[in-house]
Amino acid sequence: MNALLLDDEQPVLESLAGKLGLFCPEVNVVAQCNTVDEAIAILSEESIDVLFLDVNLNGESGFDLIEKWDGSALPSLIFTTAHDEFAVKAIKHAALDYLLKPIDAEELVKAVRKAGEKVGSDRQEVVSEAAKGAPKNWSFQPQKACTSSTLKILSDVKAVLTILLFIWQIRPVFWLQKP
Repeated sequence: MNALLLDDEQPVLESLAGKLGLFCPEVNVVAQCNTVDEAIAILSEESIDVLFLDVNLNGESGFDLIEKWDGSALPSLIFTTAHDEFAVKAIKHAALDYLLKPIDAEELVKAVRKAGEKVGSDRQEVVSEAAKGAPKNWSFQPQKACTSSTLKILSDVKAVLTILLFIWQIRPVFWLQKP
């Protein structure tokens, strides 16, 4: 699961990245950003599943990022802040979780699990949507590697385009894993 960290304090970013590496090895920290503009640039370029963001950012806020974002759907939002008074506002912005600093490892693990479940369900929806355009005698099994016989079945142009769209959307190439 790809993550972006947004906080204006470098030691906090390093601490969060360290805790994620230690307690949540399934999380790949793609970038650590100090400003909303940096985070928006990364979100535009990378496939991010979960965004850890602070509320107060040297004159900006994590909510500014949400309001400025004009791309596709935002990833799962996990607020990491020392200010509990913004929790309701975070919930109204569809926050998946709200962690108070200093971040407790157990709470972090729970939040990452929620994000993982959401990412998994989002990917399953993509798989289901992609399978709708596939030939009837073809079934998608993401845990198994594609074989040449499977590729031959995908001769239908509509199915091929659907699968390519699916591959683009899920980016992590989990279908190449050994069964």
